[in-house]
Amino acid sequence: QVIQVIDVGAFAGAVSCYCLALWDALNKTGGVDGAGAIRVTALEPSPLRCAALQGDLREETLRRVPDLCRHQERSQGRLEAHCVAASSEDSEALMQCPNGMSFLAEDAPHAVQTVTVSDSKCEEATWVKTVKLDTLTKDLGIQQVHLLKVDAEGHDLEVLRGASRLFQARRIRFVIFEACGNECPQVKGQSQTERAMEFFHAAGYVCFIIAPEMLIPTSGEWLTKLYKSTWHVFNVLCAHRSEPLMKDIIQQYTRVPRAAQFALSALENSTSCGRSCLDPLLGDAVLLRRAAAAELVVQALHERMALEGWNLYTVDFARARSMQSAGQANAALVLYQKLQARCCREPATFEAQREYHKLKQGYIQSYLKTVAGLLEGRVPRNGTRRPGEATRGALHEIAWYHQRAGSGAPFEQVHKCQALKWLSPLAEAGDALACLEFGYLTHFGLCTGRMTRQSLAEASRWYRRAMDLDTQKRYGPGVFAVQVKSGI
Repeated sequence: QVIQVIDVGAFAGAVSCYCLALWDALNKTGGVDGAGAIRVTALEPSPLRCAALQGDLREETLRRVPDLCRHQERSQGRLEAHCVAASSEDSEALMQCPNGMSFLAEDAPHAVQTVTVSDSKCEEATWVKTVKLDTLTKDLGIQQVHLLKVDAEGHDLEVLRGASRLFQARRIRFVIFEACGNECPQVKGQSQTERAMEFFHAAGYVCFIIAPEMLIPTSGEWLTKLYKSTWHVFNVLCAHRSEPLMKDIIQQYTRVPRAAQFALSALENSTSCGRSCLDPLLGDAVLLRRAAAAELVVQALHERMALEGWNLYTVDFARARSMQSAGQANAALVLYQKLQARCCREPATFEAQREYHKLKQGYIQSYLKTVAGLLEGRVPRNGTRRPGEATRGALHEIAWYHQRAGSGAPFEQVHKCQALKWLSPLAEAGDALACLEFGYLTHFGLCTGRMTRQSLAEASRWYRRAMDLDTQKRYGPGVFAVQVKSGI
């Protein structure tokens, strides 16, 4: 069987090459039983970048596409690039900045700022061919798509609509796309994210926001309104509700047991987990053990990719994070330094730059020093005076690092209960985000390990307080409108 990947908005081929590298690593480490072949179909409307993906490696091309994934000898026969834009119609469209961070003229105004930063010379708009994925797969004889990745700078929903027949026939197993909330134009009061969720729901698919070390269902009660109202852009993973591999994916990716429980409950045939919301076969210890084992496997695969010489930014960043998690800060610093020198055309290089400076500056010690006065009671905690911006930011950072489960915690073990202690003075001082986070920790029982009626009622109080703090002016209406049913 041939594993088929379609990479829409391939740009410089980073995702396409990662899929090839991962498949090769799985084969060489024995991670795939009876592995067959893999084929990546890359769609990139930019004439220059598409030509590079097709093998144009002249010096001028490489100079203008410095982040190109240059592995033609390994991808030959397995990666096929098409110079078209996926959309909802087989037609033509006007594309802005054709050789930079391209986007179709009527979409993604948020991309203009990105273009201005990364491409100082943006050529005149040009007309490009658009094609529906339904049409493309029929013409290419593709029967099954195992992974569809879409990054179309705000045009993602139209790309998905162009694959309606594929979705209806369940011929696409997994989808990763970029969701755009209030930053993109709304239609009849709905954000692009909400419309995309309706599209997938109608097709029988379930979706999860890809958050750091957890998958958050876009259906049900888990902070869905928070993410629907947000202004930032995030990635979403979708699969059919009956997809058998989703259960394993959730458990292997998610590091917080309670998060895994809620994600699992979004799948087909999931059963109510009762008052404590704990499946006895999937308790904290089991979920953490499985997640830790999966983390070791991923580390081994990334090391194999590096050994084979793929030199992918994403892989190097993942390796650096693994080293940092294992306490090898100096080794991680070397990789971060190498990546941040190439910042910031690839997301991994931007993240590396941030981690590099955090390590160089001793960020944990800096945060501790910043919040010392608040924790020692020198700052009023009755809401009469809120802590300064630096103090609040430091507390949020420390709380996150404490509650972060798995080997990635910068402390030697997980301190979920300590996170509540760090957030308590900040929430009591009237910080809306701290109230939301405090409610979140209480809601999912990250400290106690159990969800009870009492914890849900307490979480509801913190959520209501967050709403009462007039946060709409800063974050937009409805951001903190999180609903909790006391009957769970």
